[in-house]
Amino acid sequence: FVTDRDMTTATPDAILAGAIATVARASDADRALASLLASATGSVGADRGAVVLWDGEQESLALAASVGFTPEDAATFESIVASNVDHPVARTAHGQTVTLGVETTGADGAAIVSATWPLRITTDGLEEPLGALSVSRPAPWTVGEPDAAMLAAFADLIAITVDRARLVAAAQERTDWQERMAHTDALTGLANARTLSRVLELEVARASRQGTDLSVALFVVDGLAGTIAQRGPAAGDDILREVAAILAES
Repeated sequence: FVTDRDMTTATPDAILAGAIATVARASDADRALASLLASATGSVGADRGAVVLWDGEQESLALAASVGFTPEDAATFESIVASNVDHPVARTAHGQTVTLGVETTGADGAAIVSATWPLRITTDGLEEPLGALSVSRPAPWTVGEPDAAMLAAFADLIAITVDRARLVAAAQERTDWQERMAHTDALTGLANARTLSRVLELEVARASRQGTDLSVALFVVDGLAGTIAQRGPAAGDDILREVAAILAES
């Protein structure tokens, strides 16, 4: 791995080798993202860097990682990028085009040059935008071919890391859903017959070991069959869901 201390003397191949190792071995996506951003920023001599990603729920850009920002600056940067489509970072994330050598003025009045690269992956032959990688350093800075090639490589590695994290999260959600479906009734959300049988078996065994009493209470919903006959199965489903909600709260 290439550390921040020797980033200035490391060769581009060594820097990229360390970044690839980070992607291959990382068990935590947030830490990997922060490490990749730090390496990308240092590899081109920049002092600030940011990764913004599309927030699927809010349909806006959110700051996922930053380097060289104070908490206040990071919050301001995120707000501006999310609300201003003309900001270079927002334009890159929206248009998925490379934006190099944009000069702006920092909070201290000094000139800052930034380079922004789109983050994207290809799914089923279609490119999917994920966000943008942006780094900046004091002027003057001409973003030459070596720097552009380095940023392009880091953008791909960051995109892979983000996509992998999304796949892991989606797989966990599917697992959780399958687990819920295996043990709950789809209509009411209450435990299903399979779960009831398992719990009863455990409780009977527990009562037997401890020599305690065990009670099982059964009840029916008065008039349910008649309601279904008169108003249809959908009405019966509504009643069962209402009863289930009462039980769940009690």
